[in-house]
Amino acid sequence: MYSEFFTSLLNKIFTREVAIATFLASVFILIAPEEWITKMGLSAIAEDYAIVVSALALCSGSVLATKLITSIADCLAQAVTNYHAERSQKKNLDGLTPEEKKVLRLFVSEEKSSIEGSINDGTFCLLEKKKIISRTSNRAISRHTFAWVLQPWARKELKRDPERYLGEK
Repeated sequence: MYSEFFTSLLNKIFTREVAIATFLASVFILIAPEEWITKMGLSAIAEDYAIVVSALALCSGSVLATKLITSIADCLAQAVTNYHAERSQKKNLDGLTPEEKKVLRLFVSEEKSSIEGSINDGTFCLLEKKKIISRTSNRAISRHTFAWVLQPWARKELKRDPERYLGEK
């Protein structure tokens, strides 16, 4: 509970921009040549508040390092998630039944953007469950007939390698 409070407080106080500015200013005061510090009128701060300036450098550097590590971890996690999703999608396309391939050929071979099919047809339902096609609307065209569209990733993959997925050249 307390750690969440302090983390939230630090994130509000030390945004990335504030942390960068604080880190650069405090490190400059600590490592700049003494003549520069004197010319800039910062010698009193450098002498009297060296411990505070060091603490600011340490805290802001830690915040920046944490934000950098978190950003890298988020990017890697997203890449892993995308990789697994793509693998799962290709696995779904590799395991198509002949009936499913027949439906998908209508989209790819005949260049149709949508086709009509019955909600009672198991093939359409399986393709929808595999997230390869989806209904354009929840309203039927006529009784149990709906318009179905091919997902963009599936269209791209099927057009890229129709022989592999649909068994055609």
